[in-house]
Amino acid sequence: MDGFNYTHYDKKHGATHKSIVASDRIGMHIIETGNPDAFKEYLLEFDNTICGRHPISVFLHMLKNCSTSIKINFLRYEQSSRCKTMRDSSVSYASAAAKRFNPTRAQTYN
Repeated sequence: MDGFNYTHYDKKHGATHKSIVASDRIGMHIIETGNPDAFKEYLLEFDNTICGRHPISVFLHMLKNCSTSIKINFLRYEQSSRCKTMRDSSVSYASAAAKRFNPTRAQTYN
């Protein structure tokens, strides 16, 4: 793979832009789990060209070895365009926040 010539398409999701959303959401969910090994596997499986994948990986490894509990939540997700064909191009943007989390003080709401 060279440059940003990335294309992952799974026809079960329908339109190209929906397939992109689905694969991006998988990666975002994995990042939210804080599991660096699962994130590495995701990158290998989907071959997604995530800008910032190396700092994200370093951050996830830091969290794995940190005594403070940190919760990661994605706040927003957008695409630069809705690809309709494999010739179209699009960039996905996602923002996330990480905050200290105290599991002993967590409350469950029904």
